[in-house]
Parts: sequence; C-alpha cells; structure tokens
Amino acid sequence: MTETHAVVIGAGIAGLFAARVLSETHDRVTVLDRDALPPSDAPRAGAPQGRHVHAVLMKGTLVIRELFPGLVEDLVAEGVPMGDILTQARPFFGTYRMAQTPSGLASLCVSRPHLEYRIRARLADLPNVAIVAGRTAVGLTFSPDDETVTGVRTAGDAQQGEDVLTADLVVDASGRNSRTPRWLAERRFPVPPEERVHVDVAYSSCAFAMPAEVIGRDLGILVVATPANPRGGAIIDMGNDQWLVSLSGYGGAHPPVTPKGFLEFARRLPVPDIYRALLQSTPTENPVRFRIPDVTRRRYDKLTRFPKRFVVLGDAVSTFNPVYGQGMSVAALEALILRRCLQHHGDKGLARLRREITKAGSVAWTMSVNSDLRMPDVAGRRTATVRWGNAYLARLYRVAQHDATVAVAIMRVVNLIDRPVRILRPSIARRVLAGTLRSRRESIDHSLPAGADSGA
Repeated sequence: MTETHAVVIGAGIAGLFAARVLSETHDRVTVLDRDALPPSDAPRAGAPQGRHVHAVLMKGTLVIRELFPGLVEDLVAEGVPMGDILTQARPFFGTYRMAQTPSGLASLCVSRPHLEYRIRARLADLPNVAIVAGRTAVGLTFSPDDETVTGVRTAGDAQQGEDVLTADLVVDASGRNSRTPRWLAERRFPVPPEERVHVDVAYSSCAFAMPAEVIGRDLGILVVATPANPRGGAIIDMGNDQWLVSLSGYGGAHPPVTPKGFLEFARRLPVPDIYRALLQSTPTENPVRFRIPDVTRRRYDKLTRFPKRFVVLGDAVSTFNPVYGQGMSVAALEALILRRCLQHHGDKGLARLRREITKAGSVAWTMSVNSDLRMPDVAGRRTATVRWGNAYLARLYRVAQHDATVAVAIMRVVNLIDRPVRILRPSIARRVLAGTLRSRRESIDHSLPAGADSGA
C-alpha cells in the first residue's frame, strides 16, 4: 500500500493544529516554516504579534484538550495561570465591568510563543510528524491536467537551493501573507474575492514586574475601546509576578513605544484600572509595536473551481482584529472541521471543507467587524442591522454590570461557546429592557433636588 504524505505550510497555531489532525489520517506529515524555530518559548521572527497579549478563548481551550489531552493540565502544573473569566478577571465592555459571578468559562493566561513551543513538543513526540524549519514554500506542483496539487516547491538559503516535497494533501496555514491567491492565478484558477475593512489598529506591549497583590486575585484586566475613547488594553498574569500589558488604539490613537508615552496612554484608557496597576509596577523591557492596517476575509467558499487535495485555513483565510482574541480559537475550530471532513468524506470532503471553514469563521468575523464599525474612524458600511446591533450591545453591557445572567451570556458568546443569537433570546432581551428602564428611572431620581418627590 502506498504511503500517504501531507504537507502543512506554516508552523504557527493553525498549522500545528492541522498537523495534529493530519497525523491521524496520513502516514507522514511534514510541517514547513520559513523561520528558524527557537528551541524554547522565545518569540519568532515570522510572528511579531507573538510579543503581545493573546487570548485562548474557552472554545479554543476545549479544542486543545481534545487534540492534545493533558496539555492544559501540564501548562497549569508548570505555572501558567488559569481561572474563571468573571470571578478571576476584570473584563470592561463599554466602560462597565461585567458582573462578578461564576461563569464556568476558564481563561488560560499563556503567551502565544509558549503555547506554540509546547504544542511543537507534543507533535515532536508523534513518530509520523516532522517539523522542518528554515524552508519557505515558494510554489505548488500540479498534476499534468493542472487540476490536482501534488506537492510543494520549497527553498532555503542559497546553499540549500530549491526542492520539491510530493504530497497527497497540502494545507496552507501560512498566515495573513499567504501566497495562495498568487499561486492560483499562476495556474489560471479564479482568485478568491476579498472582504476588507480598514481598521488601522496598533498595539504596544511591554512586560512588567508586578506584585500579585496589586490587582488582588484577578488574573487579568481587559478594557475594550469605546466610540468616545478608541483606546483599549489588556494585562494578564504570566506567572512568577510577571505581567504582560498590551495597549491598543484605533486611527490616530496609536499607543507610543516609549516607557513614558506607554504609561501616559494607559492613563487615558476608558477606565483607570490598568493605569493604576502600572503605577505600582516596573517595566522589564521597552515597549514593542505591532500594527494591523486591515482585516481581511478571503472567500474561498465562493470559488466554483479550486485545486483538488489543497486546503487553506487559519489567517490565510481570515485575519481578525487581535483586540478580540479570536484568531487562535477559530484556527482550532477549523482543525476539527478538517478532521471531520477527512474522516467522514476523505478527499471528497475537501470541497465541503471550504464552505465549512468560512462558516466557522463567519460568527467571529461578523462580531469583530461589527464591533470595529462602532469606531468613528473605521470606514465601512453601517447597515441598519449593524447600527441596531451596536445600540443593543451598548445597553447589554450596561445591564451586565449588575445582571449575572446577562454577563455570563455575553462571555459565552465572546468565547465562541454560544452563537450571538443567545444574547437576543427573549429571556435576555427582557432583562436588558428591564435593566435599561431601571437605569433611566435611577437617572431621573438622581437628577431631582434633594428631598424632591420623584412621583410628583
């Protein structure tokens, strides 16, 4: 029987998840990455965003548990903090802190480089997976009829030259700079239409030494930007009194990379919690910046002609605004879809896979883009549905500061456990309406002179 071989382009989170799934269906799996992968959890050149705060949403944590049993427990045992996102963290939406109540949703405070390092180590233990560093995919090879991908052309340094890896399946998980559209055009395949939103978001991040008691028992603070103040930030516990802080801003509100400017930017966040924590902390490095001009979704699902035995996933399909921490968890979901399609449909399932991958990312894409469109400086079409949805969210956030049921509903949607329709259910909408009316009554009462009769 002929040995089967799958090649994955990219050793980031999406590629590593894909490799784990393919190890179940192929005799050999080769993961290619142009970086010289570090032998530790140091950031790598091809993922500059790795120096910034990343979130493993609850859905992503569940997939990690499924694909790499025991990994989450190993991370916690080695000191990676983990706790409930409402009782052990401070999420602020619309300047309102979500009600402190057990949510049943765990937050894993792990850096992206450390998570990649631990997953690479798990894959290295699999006898049929090889990770090849320092090799760049420069093209695809095709069958004589140009309909089926048969391998990958790779190149290293000048001494190594170009090589060809034959494969029964090729997965492009190379990220936002994927060359697939160009490769398709070279073979006269249609190029996927793109949906693009110019968000102009920039991050500055810095590590701090901070005594744990500065923010009590909380593992982190999240401050989401508002239309009135397009600045946001996050601080997470990295263990051993080390904390990672990322500040972000839209349009002209980009955070500086000087220590003094970093602190001043934190002072101007919509709520003061991060700034107060930094006043009692010591930076252990200089801030670094990462900029996201646009978010893009490539609609491979709309193509009527596409190469056989070829898959595109992860950021190569959809790049999200990192503010919302969705990228790694969506990549995890896509890996499960790849597994399901191959196990139940084989190669015939790959056409279905393009539609399923788009569907899996659509919820996260719609949520993040609609949130971005709250910002005045973000250009885009604000339909009546978008305007209504954002107005509803503003009321939802205000009510969630006191209503535990609403707070949990929001966080389940944010963590991709439930679809957004959950926060539109009558049981939630009634709470939002009641909470809004109560807030208005309290506002009227507070505006009356002392001793006045509010019922007059």
